[in-house]
Amino acid sequence: MLIVTVLVAAIDQLEFTETPEVVSALTRVLHDPDPEVVLEAIDALQYIGHPAAIASLKPLLASPDIDIREAAESAIAFLE
Repeated sequence: MLIVTVLVAAIDQLEFTETPEVVSALTRVLHDPDPEVVLEAIDALQYIGHPAAIASLKPLLASPDIDIREAAESAIAFLE
């Protein structure tokens, strides 16, 4: 659980660094097995506001986790 907490805190800080490298790193985190980490990455991508994230968010619309589906839907709508 400590690793998840540290990862979530790191993602939270990345949202203040709006570079293509950060967007790329955050899109890779969307595949993390922990829903809390994925939700934080979705929030960070939405906050950064880079439209390139849309393609990586779309597969999450089929997630079995309703919170992830709804967060992805919201982020995509915001970014479009």
